[in-house]
Amino acid sequence: MVSQLIHVFECRSERRSIFRMNPFGNVKLVMAALVSFGALAAAVAVPQLQVVFDTVMPEMGRLGMAVGLSAAVPVVSAIFHGGKQEE
Repeated sequence: MVSQLIHVFECRSERRSIFRMNPFGNVKLVMAALVSFGALAAAVAVPQLQVVFDTVMPEMGRLGMAVGLSAAVPVVSAIFHGGKQEE
């Protein structure tokens, strides 16, 4: 789910990588991603919502690994594509 929240910023341009764009160029997108991330975090961390969504809080190491791997996707993409889409 975190990877999808990051990917939405990659979808802003077919030619430039996420690192070559102003991350606050679309304030509504940033706000929507923050609200979505907050809802995701609440569904995993708040005990009452864990019951509703049938989730559990992962160990911190696993949580860090999941978020880190999700964030690694745009980095690897930028390395292999050099920030540009092949034509």
